[in-house]
Amino acid sequence: MIQKQTFLKVEQVFHLSMLQRLNTIKTNKGEKVESTEWFRIVVWNKASEFAEKHLKKGMMIYIEGKLKTRKYEDKKGIERWSTEVNAQNIQILKWKDNEDQVTSIRNRMTTFLLN
Repeated sequence: MIQKQTFLKVEQVFHLSMLQRLNTIKTNKGEKVESTEWFRIVVWNKASEFAEKHLKKGMMIYIEGKLKTRKYEDKKGIERWSTEVNAQNIQILKWKDNEDQVTSIRNRMTTFLLN
C-alpha cells in the first residue's frame, strides 16, 4: 500500500508497506513454508517526494531508519498499536525494468535522502 498526505506545516509524508521474506521452515508434516513479515515505512518531507516518484511495487530496496511505536484508535473505537520504520536512508537495490535507470536514481537518492 502506498499513500501520500500533506500536513498544514507543509510537511509531506509517504507511507509504504514492505515485505521481508524470512527463512523457509518445515512444518510437522515436512511441508516447506516461507515465512514473511510486513513493515510499515514512513518517509517525510523532500525525501517523500522522491520516494513517491521513484519507488514502485516489486522493487528491491534497502531501508535504514528508526522504529517508532504509536497508539491509535481504529474506526470502531478500539485502541491499537502500530510500529513503523521512520526511514532515514533508502537505496534502490534492484529495479525490475531498467538497471541503468537504477544507477542514476540511486546516485541522486543517496544524496537526496542524507541531507
